[in-house]
Amino acid sequence: MKRNYNLFENLGKQKTISTSWLWVILMYSIIFILVSCAASRPPSFTMNYNIPPVILQEKIKTILDDPSLNLNVISAYEGRIETEFEDYPGEVHGYLWFKKIWQERIKYIIIIKQSWGNSQNSEVTIYTEIEHRLNDRFEWERKKTNNKNNKISEIFQNIDRIDK
Repeated sequence: MKRNYNLFENLGKQKTISTSWLWVILMYSIIFILVSCAASRPPSFTMNYNIPPVILQEKIKTILDDPSLNLNVISAYEGRIETEFEDYPGEVHGYLWFKKIWQERIKYIIIIKQSWGNSQNSEVTIYTEIEHRLNDRFEWERKKTNNKNNKISEIFQNIDRIDK
């Protein structure tokens, strides 16, 4: 019995199998990147008010400076209000004596738009930007925002008091 050991024959089969696997891995990674980018969009909270946008912007600036909220406004221009970062203790990482509390900070971005078709109504949208780091020696990194923010509902409650 004679066996034929042609190395080039098997090499061609392996080459097509490996390239097809590489294409599959490449396609899955592209899909994963697209889905993760779409999912990382920060959540927003929107409300409508019966106040013109120009007046509402000034009132929201005074509300944010109010001692109950105590948020410093760093910019307010053409319907966009941005607050200064507010520091707070973050997540706990580690176990037992290796526990470490990360530093976190949050910024609020408030967008005021004129409601469609009516210049006397405004639409207010609030976005949050959260950053975290291990300690002072590390750079701040973007963190996914969560929907469990009581300060946003507090801002909307204060705006509701003006509207009435």
